[in-house]
Formats: sequence, structure tokens, C-alpha cells
Amino acid sequence: MDIQNKTSWDLLCRLHPVVWCLQLPHKTIAVSAGWTQAYQSAENSIPTELTQWIERVHPDDRALVESHIGMICLDQSQSIGMEFRFQDHTGTYHWISAKGVSQDRKLDNDLLEIFFIEEDISEQQKIREELLNSQSNVRRVSLFLKQTIDASADPIFAKDEDHRWILLNDAMCKLFGIEREEVLGKTDISFFNVEHADVFRDIDRRVFETEKPIENIENFTDKSGKTHVISTKKSIFLDSSGKKVLVCITRDITDRMAFERRLKQSLYEIESQRQQIEAQAQQLKLQATDLRQARDKAQAVSHAKSTFLANMSHEIRTPLNGVIGMTELLKDTPLNQEQKEFVHTLQQSAHSLLFLINDILDFSKIEAGKFELYKEPFDLFVFLKNFNNMLVPLIADKKIKLSIQKPPDLLRFVLADKERLRQILLNLVANAIKFTPKDGAVYIATASTPISDTQFNLRFSITDTGIGIPAKQQKDIFSAFEQADSSVTRQYGGTGLGLAICKELVQLMGGTLTLESNPGEGSTFTFNIPVRAARAEAVVEKIQEPTVTTTRPLSILVAEDNKTNQLLIATLLQKEGHQVTIAEDGLKAIELFKSQTFDLILMDIQMPNLSGDKAFEQIRTLPFGASVPVIALTAHALTGDRIKYLNMGMNGYVSKPINRSLLLKTINDVTAEKKQPSSNGTQEVAYYIR
Repeated sequence: MDIQNKTSWDLLCRLHPVVWCLQLPHKTIAVSAGWTQAYQSAENSIPTELTQWIERVHPDDRALVESHIGMICLDQSQSIGMEFRFQDHTGTYHWISAKGVSQDRKLDNDLLEIFFIEEDISEQQKIREELLNSQSNVRRVSLFLKQTIDASADPIFAKDEDHRWILLNDAMCKLFGIEREEVLGKTDISFFNVEHADVFRDIDRRVFETEKPIENIENFTDKSGKTHVISTKKSIFLDSSGKKVLVCITRDITDRMAFERRLKQSLYEIESQRQQIEAQAQQLKLQATDLRQARDKAQAVSHAKSTFLANMSHEIRTPLNGVIGMTELLKDTPLNQEQKEFVHTLQQSAHSLLFLINDILDFSKIEAGKFELYKEPFDLFVFLKNFNNMLVPLIADKKIKLSIQKPPDLLRFVLADKERLRQILLNLVANAIKFTPKDGAVYIATASTPISDTQFNLRFSITDTGIGIPAKQQKDIFSAFEQADSSVTRQYGGTGLGLAICKELVQLMGGTLTLESNPGEGSTFTFNIPVRAARAEAVVEKIQEPTVTTTRPLSILVAEDNKTNQLLIATLLQKEGHQVTIAEDGLKAIELFKSQTFDLILMDIQMPNLSGDKAFEQIRTLPFGASVPVIALTAHALTGDRIKYLNMGMNGYVSKPINRSLLLKTINDVTAEKKQPSSNGTQEVAYYIR
């Protein structure tokens, strides 16, 4: 194509290398050498017609480009500017800024030439998009920070340089007992007394001037007249306009300060006693040291309640294991009637103590919000059969009739926390047995109703013919440490924690627990929990029949550091015909395993020098260590401990205090021929009823 306005074309090519010309009405195109170089186009790929050029414009931009070119072609505009994406010879799109200028029409041939100057703005466009993304991110971060401040449990507020409140979160409104509208835009004098407002203003002014954060203790009185002690950290930040903003994070430390005062007083009294003891006699210095150590331990316990409870549970279970176990062994010796009664009383007392420990530990974990549920598939029919077998010995003395009613449409295979379900039923049925007189009856009714295709409501009703509960006392019966009245506590015993734990567990499982009772007519406790239906093939369950002792003598390595437990376990196993070797810690257990052959290992967990779980891991790496069955025999009996040790690869788990039948059954299970170790077995922790 011949350029008509050659002078203008040459000038543009020198000033702007990337130039092309559109000639009308033929819609033909000529491009500069710079245009060809910019898009690296071969001779046969250079557009010569407008349609060819349009085809290389990004499809999303073509309508815009055609519209602008149409405007200048129709003399609606002398010049245009547009930005669009244009494809080079490799298929890559570049962002282009193009300016088009219309030349005067030639009178002789009526041709119109439009010169277009192009500039690659891909980098500028990338920067522009990054800037837009950055601004969007800033908005998102700002929103996130606002939501975080609003959701914070700590009171947070902010003031401007005129000491006016410009922000406060919900926690601050709750602490002050005020609404945002009462505070925003106002100063402290609007809602604090003059004395407090002056103190706050002086502190705020100092932070604004120095721009250094401070943390101070302040007192203030809320609208109800209650005085609070608060710890506030104040820092300076700049807002988007560069103005200073005072941001304050507050904590109500009223209770902490009161505790510290009491603690200081306690420490003072302890120190005074220590000085008095030292003055009395030189030989009492050791006692004074013990008092200081006891004081330090008390302070540590106040900051680690959960750890304390777990350790106390372990330490009490260990000697209690000796008491219960030795009592079991003593019962098997020749005794006269009076001695049998003594042993029976000792057993009942030890079991009551164990139940009390479990109740207190469970209640403390529930209060701390650390109680977890562990759902597993199980056969509800087998579960109820085993539960019935567990209760038979408990009702024999009182000759109580026990009945479990199971309708034909009862859901059989269930996905739920089996242990917590057993615990709830055990507590409720134990209460029913305890408060039902001789020759009475306890009925357990079951039912299931569908909620959806896979979810069901499981209902249990425990009805007894016992003493009943007066209506005025029923509202408090599920509260911790509550019983019907003090005479009931004296007559029947108990801590009043059982029903409270039941209600908390039912609620944790998403259900409800209710009571219907009339004095002298008995009581009915009903609880409903949502469960899911399980696949039958996922359930590995069997009825727990009375344990049959092992007939094959075994060589058993017992890793146990407690001397009493060593004697108890060794005596129990030797009575069954087994050969027992004792290791007092994990290191000794590894040493003995390397030098001898054992059929089974009973592994305590908490031992000196090397813990049982660490010793187990090392034994599994030794020759033949991968095949020897290992049973965790431990006082670690918190929720989840059983699953924890089975998931480690141990073959069985028995908690202390040891239930002899349970231990022997577990030994049978893990040493039976052709039976593979499994972490999904049905072995349960022993339970005792008060």
C-alpha cells in the first residue's frame, strides 16, 4: 500500500518506531519497520488489511477496538486513544496503548489515512494490577483486623490525639457496662469520675508525647459501683492519614491481684512459721526446708491444674493397685468368716476410692473443657449383653430384678463413643441399684428412632422401684456435689458427682438427660443421644464371657518400677503357671530382652531412667522384637490413653488398678495362636460401681 501523506508518515516513524496506517475506504494497512520488529513478524504474517489486524487483538478487547476505530472512520472524532491486548508471532499477548490521528481527506481520490502510534505498556499494566491487588489486600487485612479486634476476649479501645474514644470492642463494652454509642467521640470525663479521668489523661498524654509503649495498673468503678483493677498496655500507631492513635489492650486483673495479696499473706505466714521453727531448735531446720518446698509446689500447682490432676491420678492408682491386687490375692487364701468380711469391706472401700478418683478426674476435665469423645463402630446388641453380664454380680446381694428391654427394631450397629455411653449407663444404673431396696427391680428400656438416612436418636430409660426424689430437690439433682438431702449422703454414700458427670457427658454427645420421680415410687432417668449407623463389616465385637485362664505356661517379662506392683503381678502370674522376670525400668527391660527369650511383655509406662513407651519403641527395632506381644500395664488411665498406646503398636492395654480377670483375658487374646495384633480390639478398662 502506498502512503499518501508520506511526510507525516516519515516524521512519525522517526519519533515513534511502532506505527501503522489505516487507509480508507479500502481498509488496507501499512506498518513501519519498527512495528515489524516489535512484534517480530515475518513478511508473510504482517497484516495488510484491517480484518487481519483485528484478528490479533484479544477477543475480550475486540469490541472496544472496533468501536474506537469506527468512531474515527466516521469522522466522529479526529483522534482516539485506547488500550488493548495484541498478539505477537509467538501467540503471546502484550498490553498496547494506541493513539490514532485522522489526516485530511485527499480531494483527488477521496482517500482517508489514519495513523496509529503504539506503545507496549505490559509492564505498566502489571504494576497497575499489582497495585490494585495490593489495595484489595489492604482492605482485606483491615477488615480482618477489625473482625479480630471485635472477636478478641481482651478489652481493646483506641483514642485520638484529642483523647476522644474512636474505637472499642465488645469485650470493652462488657467490662465497662456501656454501649459504643455512649463512648465514641467522647473523652474519659464523660463517664469516669474526675479523679480517674485525670489520671488516665496524664498517662495517655505521656504516651502521645514519648511514643513509647507503657503498661500500667489502673482502678476504675463501673456503672454498677463495682471497682475493677485493670492492666492496660498502651501504644502509639499511625492511621492512614499519618495521625497518632493511642491503642490500648486491657485485662481485668481484679481476681489475680486479690489472689496475689492472699498469696503474699500466705508466704508471709509461712516465712514467720519457718523463723519460729528455726528459733525453737536446730533439728527443725529440715522441716522448715520442707515447708519452703511445699510452698513452691503449691505455687506451681496453681498454674498447672491439669498436669497436677493427671499426676495425682497416676500416683494414687499405683499404690491403690497394690491394695486392690493384694486384697484379691488375700481373698484366695484360707480365711474364716470374719476375715472374709474384713477382706470384702477392704475391697469395697478400695473400689469406692477408685470410683471417687475417676469421678473427680472426669469432672475436672469436663470443667476445663479438655474432655474429648472417641467415636468407634460397635454392636449395640453385644454391648448390652456385656453390660448385663457386668451388672449380674452387683445385684445378687440385694436380689434385685434386672431387665434390659430391647425392641426388635433397635439399631444394632452404631458409631458413637462406646466408653462414654457405658460410663453414663453405669452411673445411672449404679444409682438405681443403690437406691432400690432388697427384692426391688431395675428396668433398662432402649429405643432408636431415625433422624435421617444415617443418623438416629438413641434413647435409654433407667427405671427403679427405689425411694424416689422429692420434686423440690429434682432441679438440683444434676448439679455437682448435690444429692437429694444430707441424710441420703449419710445413708447411701457418694460424692454427688455421678449425675453431674452423666449430664455433662450426655450434653457433650449432643443429647439430653431428664428425670421423672415420685417419692416412694421410684425414679426414671431418660437420656437421648444422636448416633450414626455403622456398617456391619466395620464392627469387630464379641460377647465378653468369663475369662478362661491360659493353659500354656508363658515366659513373661514384667517392666514395673513399683516394688508392691512387682510382687502383686508376679504372684498373680505365677499362680497361673507362668514364669516371670522383673525389670525395674525401661533400660533393664531392653537389656533382659536382648539376653533372654520371652513370650510376652507387660510394660509399665511411667518408669525411671527410660519410660515404657520409649523402651517399647526400642524393643520393636531389636531382633524378634517386632513379633513379641506387648501389653501396656499402666496407671495412665485418662480418656484417650488406651487408644494412644494401641496406636503406638502395642497389642493390648490394661489400666491400674489391675482387674485380674481382665488382665488374664488380655493375655489370652494377645498370645492366642494365629491371632494378629490389632489396635481395634474390644478389650475394655475395668470399671467398678460404688
